[in-house]
Amino acid sequence: MKSSMNSRRMAVAALVSALALGMQESISAPAAVLVLPIHGPIDSTQAAFVRRIVAQALREKPALVLLEVDTPGGELGATFDIVTQLQRINEAGIRMVTYIGPQDADETMGGAISAGVIISMSSPAPLYMHPQGTIGDAAPVTYGADGVEMLPEKFISPTRAKFAAVAKTNGYDPNLAEAMVDIKVVIYDARVDGERRFLRMKDIETLRAEGKTVEHQETPFVTAEQLLTLDATEAAEIGMARIAENRGAVYAAIPLAGATEEVAAWTWSENLVSFVTQGWVQIVLLVIGVIGIWIEMKTPGFGAPGVTGAAALTLFLFGHYLAGLAEFTEIVLIVVGIALLAVEIFAFPGTFVAAGLGIVCILAGVIMAMQGFVLPDISDAPWQVDTLRGSILRTLLGFASAGVVMAILAPQLPKMPFFRRVALETVVVATAPGVEDASLVGRAGTAVTDLRPGGKIDIEGKLLDVIADGEFVLHGERVVVDAVSENRIRVRKA
Repeated sequence: MKSSMNSRRMAVAALVSALALGMQESISAPAAVLVLPIHGPIDSTQAAFVRRIVAQALREKPALVLLEVDTPGGELGATFDIVTQLQRINEAGIRMVTYIGPQDADETMGGAISAGVIISMSSPAPLYMHPQGTIGDAAPVTYGADGVEMLPEKFISPTRAKFAAVAKTNGYDPNLAEAMVDIKVVIYDARVDGERRFLRMKDIETLRAEGKTVEHQETPFVTAEQLLTLDATEAAEIGMARIAENRGAVYAAIPLAGATEEVAAWTWSENLVSFVTQGWVQIVLLVIGVIGIWIEMKTPGFGAPGVTGAAALTLFLFGHYLAGLAEFTEIVLIVVGIALLAVEIFAFPGTFVAAGLGIVCILAGVIMAMQGFVLPDISDAPWQVDTLRGSILRTLLGFASAGVVMAILAPQLPKMPFFRRVALETVVVATAPGVEDASLVGRAGTAVTDLRPGGKIDIEGKLLDVIADGEFVLHGERVVVDAVSENRIRVRKA
């Protein structure tokens, strides 16, 4: 299973990070505050970064872990992975506070949007917000033909429950958390025995049935078809947050004024992984890998195309491995798939059995490498269906793009200078006595070997060494002689 590889993957990631950060001659005392910045889109690389910093916090046990959140949201699977990791800090008894603040002093505040909501609520209440900060708008969405589309109830229900559970555990109002996820949730600003609470109508009716005195405003605080989003002032007014201009103001309020801080930063390897796992980069690497290996299989020896293709696929797999997505299973599937394609081309051409199995193995390996699961868990994690759909789409786009490029290159490849240097071009004409070379033009024959582009054909029982023009010819295919010149016979498919 994918989860069984976590310890090995973390060891590899730790080794790469250690090489990137360098070995220190002396170990200094841990900072009083460890700042964990969660900036930008939430994805598997962000989750891997959080996992590393959480492990550091558990080792060093700082006085405070400050989550600095500024994100537009992202992948649900990675989001819940981050929440699970942050829960380890709470369980270890290490104090943790969230600050929804800008990434630097000159940057416009993005806030804790979508996935940022549940990440921010992973620390005990209250959270702190920059005056420009916002929090909310956390409905699960996907990107369809008509743009952004809200996912159906079967996706929203478990997400809503997860948000509410995390909020309740850490002292936030679960009803407000649900109102940030589901546009059908209607919330009233109420007073229960004089205490301000935010309730649904069914909660109000239940409390009244229990003999509680409940008063509420006629106009809902959150209406139907509205996702709750709060700015810093609104969040402070309802007691969810406190306003702080910067991290120093947060420390003063805690109080930890004058505390030393260490701001965690991404290593070069994490930046590389973040780049490699972007959708468009995945597609480009697949195209380069497929085309490089295809050209290599069409030429003798092992040269630049094979090295380039292998490097692209290695970068693809290694990046996804460090991100916690690919495992050895996916690597084996892709290698076996390539081997089966080679068997089809060089050992049993024309049968298509090995090629078909090889293509299935490669597609399965690539798709599985893009996600942290094999098959989606529809009951407990229905959002994985959307993740699988995205993995399949990117894989098909990559292979389809490679197919288009190969179709364009195939007729031109034998004529390219590079190909001429590596292909067999010196061919000796073997003819029967009395047969003039020029008389071969226009005659048809059968390939007795693959023509890549050089090989042998049979014309009326005579074996001739030839070169295929335009495209490669497989064993058994019919060809026609196009030209004879300089002791070379050039043929094309009949």
